Amino acid sequence: MAALLDLDVTTDLQNNFPAIYTDPAHAPFRSSYARIGAFLTEVGSIKAQLAVLEQRVENRLLTRLGYDSGIWSYMRGVGRAINISKATTQFGGMVTRLGQTNSGQPVKKNPAFSKLLTDELSKIEKDAGFNMAEDEDGHPKALMIMPLGADQFRALIENKRTFKDPTIGADHGEYTHRVQWALIILANIVPQTAQVYEMIGKVVWPVSKNFGLWDALVDRQPMGAPGLPQPFPFYKRDNFDFRTPEALLTWLCLPEQQTAYPLVAGFLKNRKMKRAFVTANDSAKNPLLLNYIARKIYGKLFDELKEDEQANAEGFLGSSQQVGVLDPSGPGGTYVPT
Repeated sequence: MAALLDLDVTTDLQNNFPAIYTDPAHAPFRSSYARIGAFLTEVGSIKAQLAVLEQRVENRLLTRLGYDSGIWSYMRGVGRAINISKATTQFGGMVTRLGQTNSGQPVKKNPAFSKLLTDELSKIEKDAGFNMAEDEDGHPKALMIMPLGADQFRALIENKRTFKDPTIGADHGEYTHRVQWALIILANIVPQTAQVYEMIGKVVWPVSKNFGLWDALVDRQPMGAPGLPQPFPFYKRDNFDFRTPEALLTWLCLPEQQTAYPLVAGFLKNRKMKRAFVTANDSAKNPLLLNYIARKIYGKLFDELKEDEQANAEGFLGSSQQVGVLDPSGPGGTYVPT
């Protein structure tokens, strides 16, 4: 299908969120809502901004490796070819490294290729005015969240916090929303992107408080998704409706995108494979999710924790009440609710 026009999105929003069009607080943002929804159905525009994002990640890689000055700047082309291949090879080892970590083996990982995309996403978000957490070196980072109730999730958006969700389904992807918003920012299609993001978090669907404007614009559901009220208006329109995270991530995993955007799409595909592996292999004997949480909070595997620490990790994973960021300043690191 052809891309949606801003008017098409506006009509959809008028039908499902009529209060937006009577509330003066939303008047400055209505055109932005429409532009975001339409943009995420424009495959050509998405490709153009993915090329920009890919270039930025590539520049980050080459800068880390010292190809910005002196004689090395003349070797940039050669360095690009060699090191993009090395980076994608490291991306492909995520499941292997997970197995090594969970069996207590040392993990071999080249830091030059680590967090290439996530560091670039954080810079884009920080520069656009989003509220970021910080790592131990003071670098901006997104929140890691566990399952949240709808009100808590919208509060996260209202606070202009970006996030990754390691417990979300593999097809949805833990980074897909960050990529959506990075493309929106890079395209410069709306003014004050962080303020638009904030306002989106304020809007609840009148039919069910479990959904809102966020779902209409950037989190539409695949057809046949279970447990939804009927009739439900926020379904994927087609396979190029990148308002649906599953559609965007599936498309990025196709060979054409893997070739065109090897650093961005390559990382996301292998991250998807890792999430699928965790989902398929998590068990009481092999507690992959609990190990992940335990390592983030305490720097240890789940079985190595004390009883109260295990209870904390289990509570955090199963909670719909907490959202937090890793604070490595405490003993072993702690999660600080936000």
